[in-house]
This record gives sequence, C-alpha cells and structure tokens, in this order.
Amino acid sequence: MTCVFLDIGFIPDDCESDLISVGDPDNSGTLEVLLKISEEEVKVDDLSFEWDKGIYESNSKFWKEILKAVENSFGFKRPELNAKKLGRAYVVLAGENDSDDEWVGFEVVSDESDGGEFSNEDGKFNGKYYVRYQEEFEGDFQRERVIVI
Repeated sequence: MTCVFLDIGFIPDDCESDLISVGDPDNSGTLEVLLKISEEEVKVDDLSFEWDKGIYESNSKFWKEILKAVENSFGFKRPELNAKKLGRAYVVLAGENDSDDEWVGFEVVSDESDGGEFSNEDGKFNGKYYVRYQEEFEGDFQRERVIVI
C-alpha cells in the first residue's frame, strides 16, 4: 500500500537558517505540519479526516478543513496560504494535472536528489510557505519534491 506524506511548512520572517531541512523544523527554525494520506484517511497531527475525492479538487471543502488544521497547529493565519493554493500544490505534486499553468506561483526548490533540503541563503524564502510531497511504498520513499509557495 502506498501512503503519501505532505509536509506543510512556514519559514518565519526572522529565520536565520541558510539551509532548510524539511522534517527537521527545530534545526531549520521553521514550523511544520505533517499530513499522512492513505486510502482510508488523512491524518494531520492528532486529527483524522475521512479520505475524500475532494483531495483532487484544489478549492474543495476538504482542503479548507486541512488548511484550518494547519493554521491551528501554527497558531496563526496568513493570506499567502489558502485552501486553493494548498490543494493545487497537492494536485500538481501528485502529478494529477499536466498543465504548465498549474505551476504558476510555485518554485521547485528540492527534488529526490536533495533529500528534502533547500537553500535559504540571505533569507530568500523567509515569510513563505513550503510543501514537500513524497510517496512511501513498502518502506521506500520516492517522488520527493519540495516547492515554495
């Protein structure tokens, strides 16, 4: 069975780290929430959501609920991230849409060969959100990619 992991992170305006390591918010100076998406459910922290076909629709009620869980975990809400952007990030990273237009507003900063790390030299991405997509199949992680929104 394949599971998808979606790390949603925020780089604070005053972040001093030159290297962001997704999955290591303490050393990167970031905030992160991990979504685990399986065929039955989606888990965000201690919350579980029933899997919904709205996961493939960028502005669905499903992504609005996920965004609310992310905002609650971070303790704040910023206009740079909304349900439509979050849903679109998932759809694009999952390969569910081949349109080049879907990538507008996203910058790919890390792929499988980078191990979830990307440069934040001179605070280039401070004040921005990032999303890491990766699939796990039989203990192996694949299709890893990180984008900044």
